[in-house]
Amino acid sequence: MLPTDPNTSMATPFSSSGELDYEDASIYFRVERNNAYEWYVIEGNSKTPEDELLRPIFPPPPKHQSRSGCGVLGSTIYVLGGIEYDPDRPYCRLFACDDVFYMDTRRPSCGWKKGCPMTRPRDTPYAVTVDGKMYVLGCIVGRGYDMMSHRGLRCSTVCGHAVTDNKRKILFHGCREQHPRLYSYDIESDTWGIYSESSLGNHGISSSAFVDGILYCMDRNFPGIYGLDVSNPENQIQKVLGCDQCCLPHEWYEGCLREDEFMVSLGNSSLAVIWPACRRDPDGHLDRERFDVCCSKLKMSKCLNATTGQIDFVATPLSISYYSVMGSKLVDFLAVFPSKKVRRKMKQARMQRATVAAITTRIARRKRRRE
Repeated sequence: MLPTDPNTSMATPFSSSGELDYEDASIYFRVERNNAYEWYVIEGNSKTPEDELLRPIFPPPPKHQSRSGCGVLGSTIYVLGGIEYDPDRPYCRLFACDDVFYMDTRRPSCGWKKGCPMTRPRDTPYAVTVDGKMYVLGCIVGRGYDMMSHRGLRCSTVCGHAVTDNKRKILFHGCREQHPRLYSYDIESDTWGIYSESSLGNHGISSSAFVDGILYCMDRNFPGIYGLDVSNPENQIQKVLGCDQCCLPHEWYEGCLREDEFMVSLGNSSLAVIWPACRRDPDGHLDRERFDVCCSKLKMSKCLNATTGQIDFVATPLSISYYSVMGSKLVDFLAVFPSKKVRRKMKQARMQRATVAAITTRIARRKRRRE
């Protein structure tokens, strides 16, 4: 693989050049069901039988916060802001809230805990973690007050980001914008700006993941995965090769619900693409209480094109799994990475399993030879 920009780092708790393996990450996601959010987890390459339901991993927070955001810091998941309904309010009965709830995924028996409230109420927030701090971007405050528009930025709903410049700058983009821009937030100077007007072209980006200095995006207008090297604002987005060999939403999967799809970085040059797919009963009617969650894990790499002399981005499929859940809508996806100590134990366990599998194979070969 070609070397990447040394000043660009992944927005994950550990560097992809270390021991982190894509199987180490646990993927947590929320599903909306009966006006509540239920949490699920995908660990490694675990799979469930076709007709078996995936069960919620822990209960929802004590207070339902519609349109709330999620963030992860270490092993802890945070639920931020959202909107509430108060029938006794005289004017606007829907209002943004500043509540924060968190759950330590290592100790789910302790349940949800309420943290310190945010500085102001936020509707539809987007959280980014950098160096042990969480930053909230792209949200609507109070009664329709758009923080991004107030700063001169045409972006209220953020759906992807990158962390660059030695973790001093956060780049982010809006969701399904007609003419998308790449915006920036400088952490040290606390300033906002437009990083690039044209790098994203006319692509209707619905989600993205930042891996090894490349912002990989899902495109609503032109189905597929596209990559953008964010080290230079003059760079242009380009299609990732190998997508025709990967299982992806849109035209690649019959019955895909095009409204929701997510991408999340798994470390070690890997990412996951997650999307919902509808289920139908034996009579062909749409099941509105249950749907499938599809998870395709990909290895991303870069190679030099001998013909054009340019760098091409390449996707290689690692695994594909399907999970059936009860609910009406897929909401959020987060990747939670284990600590270094746990990762060492997981690595040792994988090596032991590989050794046992090799010994079993040798014994089976010897038996066949004797026969």
